[in-house]
Amino acid sequence: MEEKCTIQYKKYLQNFIHIFQYINIIFIILGIIAIVAPLEWGFKLAGALLVILAGCISYLMYKTRSFELTFDKENWSYRNHTYRYDEIKSFVQTDRHFEITTDKKIVLDIMNFEVESLSEMLEVLANHNIIPEEVENTSALNKLFSYKNMRMITLVFAAIDWLYLLFAFKKVSNMLVVAGVLSLVPPIFFAIFYIYRLLRGDLEVLDKLSTNLMMVFLLPIIAGFIVMYTNFSISKFTLALVVTGVFFIFFMIYYTMLRTLVASPAHRVFIYYVLFFTAFVIFWSNSTLPPDHVVISQATITNKRYMDASMGKGYQLNARIPGEKVKTYNVSKDIYEHYQKGDTIEIETKVGIFGISSSEIKKS
Repeated sequence: MEEKCTIQYKKYLQNFIHIFQYINIIFIILGIIAIVAPLEWGFKLAGALLVILAGCISYLMYKTRSFELTFDKENWSYRNHTYRYDEIKSFVQTDRHFEITTDKKIVLDIMNFEVESLSEMLEVLANHNIIPEEVENTSALNKLFSYKNMRMITLVFAAIDWLYLLFAFKKVSNMLVVAGVLSLVPPIFFAIFYIYRLLRGDLEVLDKLSTNLMMVFLLPIIAGFIVMYTNFSISKFTLALVVTGVFFIFFMIYYTMLRTLVASPAHRVFIYYVLFFTAFVIFWSNSTLPPDHVVISQATITNKRYMDASMGKGYQLNARIPGEKVKTYNVSKDIYEHYQKGDTIEIETKVGIFGISSSEIKKS
């Protein structure tokens, strides 16, 4: 073997970089459209966040595409800077990465680069009497996100999420703050764990936890949708769920048919999570944050009904606003029992930050 090697990213990462060149352009276009179009300020905020996300992705892509590390007989070079081998102050190896320190620190995540090129690097450095010092990765985040810890944490939260789902119709339906915390905070924490391990190429841990991740990602979001359904009569709610379901089926078929590393179970779960979580955040923030404007209407109850399910009961009132058709409103058990057929009620219709209206019957 010649005493020269070039460190190369794995093929699937190169493919991701190529794909995200186009996805990033779409993000920027959509973000700019949302900002300049005459839409509700929630869309403008989402557009700004999308542009910021695109900027972060562009920076990561630049760092990845501009990465160049080459070792030859006399010198080695990094990002167009040439160094002598005696300029290496330290060479450290942990369970996940190599660290080469000169005037700067170069970190190579082992799982992100081709094994063959890393082996050649070690051989070239060994020929110059540079042997890696093995050091244990003792960072707090690495310990927290270890397979052993995360397996226990995901099981605990999966049990909590099952209870949350079972009582979403009953006990939790009137506790919007509790429901919001359970539906938003844990999934974000587990998303951070997923991204942390993905960036380090540790797909084995993610695949082992794919079933647990599916529960802690999707169960609290499904329960959150149930809580919203029992408290608010949201326009376009059914349409949004149908569209989300169609995308869900599409991604399930698409990723199931792929027979590459991208078809990792953990990747499929994360795609489903991002899809459902985005829809949930839009509706939740639209219904719970201060509205763009509020309309108060008087209506007369024309009928009462409830849906009996194994997990609880869904209560509804049919009411007519003068000059309009009879509409169905989802209400809590307390509101349902407080009013009778023929009573006059006050309906508060909020138009949220995304322009989606939600109606709520107030107890007089």
